[in-house]
Amino acid sequence: MNQEFNQNISSIVHTIRYKLQQTEFLRYTYLIFLAGFFFSPDDHLHRNYYYLFVIVPFLIGLDSSFIRNCIRSTLFQLSILFLLYFWASMFWTDTNLSSENYYDLSRYLLMLVIFLMVTMMLSSISEENFDKMKFWLCSAACISAIVMVLIFYDSKNFPRVRLIGYFEYTQNPNQASMYFGFIGILAFHSILCSKYAWHKIFYWFVYLTLFVYILLSQSRGPLLAFIIVLVMESIFAKNWKMIALFLTLLIVFMVFLEFYDLGIRSFYERGLSYRLILWKGAIRHISEAPLFGKGWFANVNILLIEENIWRSAHNLLLLVCAKGGVIGGGLLLLLILTTFMHSYKYFVDSGNWIFISIFVYFIICMTFDYTHILHKPNLGWIIFWMPIALIAGEEIRLKNLALIPPK
Repeated sequence: MNQEFNQNISSIVHTIRYKLQQTEFLRYTYLIFLAGFFFSPDDHLHRNYYYLFVIVPFLIGLDSSFIRNCIRSTLFQLSILFLLYFWASMFWTDTNLSSENYYDLSRYLLMLVIFLMVTMMLSSISEENFDKMKFWLCSAACISAIVMVLIFYDSKNFPRVRLIGYFEYTQNPNQASMYFGFIGILAFHSILCSKYAWHKIFYWFVYLTLFVYILLSQSRGPLLAFIIVLVMESIFAKNWKMIALFLTLLIVFMVFLEFYDLGIRSFYERGLSYRLILWKGAIRHISEAPLFGKGWFANVNILLIEENIWRSAHNLLLLVCAKGGVIGGGLLLLLILTTFMHSYKYFVDSGNWIFISIFVYFIICMTFDYTHILHKPNLGWIIFWMPIALIAGEEIRLKNLALIPPK
């Protein structure tokens, strides 16, 4: 009787798994989850959706062959090593931690690993899945940006007042600009590469909308990264007219900013100057625990005496070294270097520069700011972990194709 019961359960699970794969249920729920980064009014709601509609169907449809494929991926191996190291660093944090702290960080680790695996799986199945991700991310970001601009400036002085987002993940202007800049790069890549007129019109509208949002947010670091990568993409595409247009717009924009006291002088006085102080403070933290760092839960913020507030290092590498020491920083650099090498190989093999563009954008943004890399859903999932998982998925897809004997 037990054997018959087990067979029935196995048959039901197999049927559910087959139905999920045939209807592509997970792909659609995953896309809705990504859209939630631009629309969700509450991170708890977004996280609960992730548990029920992404993690559960993924685990039901998971098979051993895909796990073996993940283990074969160099990027996945390095990502797991990096995440496990920082998960372990909580044990040498010089702070009294509660059981809730251990539970939360372990939960975040599992959530993030599953996010990597889901993204890898969808990317490894077909190149078309990445194009669909681009389309829906661009659509969600564009609509979200328009809604927030209309709501915010309904009661504020346009355009002088700095734009602050309305939804959960966009309330920090710098982080919101990094979100939208990342999507703007995807849109601009589609403008240069698409063969269809309606695609170009759609992505031009998305790109211009997000560019305006970044300008209104007055976030200098993301804006600098955004412009540099757009010029770089135009060079890759050998579109010299586009480069000339960007340089002209950049000059006009800089003149416009000077009139609003937001130009080069403001960039140094309000942006770069206090970051130099923060970076020096972060280096002091690193010198106090250089090898292993102070641990993931350690407070490594720096006091800005003039403003009487505590701030983070505003540099991802320095923040990682402060918490994880030179070992943690070395693991991050190794992961970044390997990601760049895979991005470059993908460019050489396919002529597609999208991953190199994303990589450069991330490096510039993280030089002047930071993101949580082992945390619940946040900016880091979109601009850091998702590109790594997409490249890893492409790595798996190409290795699987190499195993297929030619006809």
